[in-house]
Amino acid sequence: MGDVNIDDIHPSQRPKGMARSGAEMQRDLATESNLYLHRKPIEEIARLMGLTYETVRRDLVKVRESWLQMAREDFGQRQADELARIDHLETVSWEAWDRSIGEVKSSQKEVTEETKGTKTKARITKKDVGGDPRFLDKVAWCINKRCEILGLNAPIRTEETHGIIIAQVSPELVQGLVGNKSLPKPSDNQVIDG
Repeated sequence: MGDVNIDDIHPSQRPKGMARSGAEMQRDLATESNLYLHRKPIEEIARLMGLTYETVRRDLVKVRESWLQMAREDFGQRQADELARIDHLETVSWEAWDRSIGEVKSSQKEVTEETKGTKTKARITKKDVGGDPRFLDKVAWCINKRCEILGLNAPIRTEETHGIIIAQVSPELVQGLVGNKSLPKPSDNQVIDG
């Protein structure tokens, strides 16, 4: 949205009580949201637009709801895109793992000079290879990242009290996050920042 020049805003010429048309409402919503983003109070927006305080308040509720919906859709699409990339990486990693399993052949050739001519000895060695573990590490990374994006590593329980979110997590999750490091034991009134 571009900047709003207050001199360009013309109050509605509509008689009081007459509903706005769809085009008028869309134009008003765009102007109101722009003024709102410029930190204008609702009272001032209403005065500038020739609308009631309650109308502007309702309009801004609609605008905020649409912003939240767009953010949710964008976030959901972004998650889907990242999950698709991770799925592809996992598929490629499994294919590379499969190719790394099998039999490796190596050959050696030995040529010796003898009185009757040259003698050539060939040796072929076969070795079974169990696969390159780096590919399985990449598969595990993909699984962990997917669980993280989907929220499968979430705390056991959360609750909100007075605007503070309290999360109760399993000891296994904490141990997995900090490894073998020991955590300080908090006192009754101590807050631990992550």
